[in-house]
Amino acid sequence: MRTRTTTATLLAAALLALTGCSSTAADPKACKAAMAKDFSKAMAAGGKAEQADRPDACDGIDDATAQRLAGEVATEWAAGEKAAADLEQDLADLEAEIDDTLDGLETSAP
Repeated sequence: MRTRTTTATLLAAALLALTGCSSTAADPKACKAAMAKDFSKAMAAGGKAEQADRPDACDGIDDATAQRLAGEVATEWAAGEKAAADLEQDLADLEAEIDDTLDGLETSAP
């Protein structure tokens, strides 16, 4: 009986070591923050961006969660880009409106 328990314990320890499990829980927020940082660097590099490995902060995060987090990062980035584009368009529209108003004032002056 003691041999079976010892063998089972050793086998469990070996499996844990091989699967990379650790006693500390992974932090999805830290993983997402690291992904966002890498994503920002890649977007800034444009066509010269290199493929990045999974951030160290994502160690212990399962693949499904990592994929979900990556999707969230990309969606949030796209929403931010759209907001920036909308703001630029609003500013351009406002500038055009101000120019039209100023042109109207110049032509109505005595």
